[in-house]
Amino acid sequence: MRYSLVILRVERSFGIPEDYQPASIEFWTRRGFRMKQYPTGALEGRRGNLLGDLFSFNMSHPRATLRICQSEQGELQCTIVIPSLGHKPTDWNVAWWNLELILFGEFLRTKDHGAERFEGFRLLHRRASWAWFLSGGKQGQTIPPEVDL
Repeated sequence: MRYSLVILRVERSFGIPEDYQPASIEFWTRRGFRMKQYPTGALEGRRGNLLGDLFSFNMSHPRATLRICQSEQGELQCTIVIPSLGHKPTDWNVAWWNLELILFGEFLRTKDHGAERFEGFRLLHRRASWAWFLSGGKQGQTIPPEVDL
């Protein structure tokens, strides 16, 4: 993960399954991305809007760009880029995007979307978001060690 005042970048690499393009489109469309496929084999998706950047506790609402392509090392490189101008994402927010990438990697191997696992995390994230909001940003920023992603 790289963070600047303007852009947050969350990245992971995976082995390349034979059918990664249709599987990727299926997975990320279910997560709210509008996907495009390029002749090079690369995929790109976008989701969210400006209001999601400013007023959302659900991290699938802020603007985000997803890029999936084959790396020079022969891996599938998956990157989510989130513009963060005007707000600093909490550890919980970054964990949301990391978990999406983890579940994507598992989906490529097993075809399981990880809905139960993600729903459990989403509920914890929501509690932390409310704690952050109600405390004026003093609580709910960090993930307790007992929480396993």
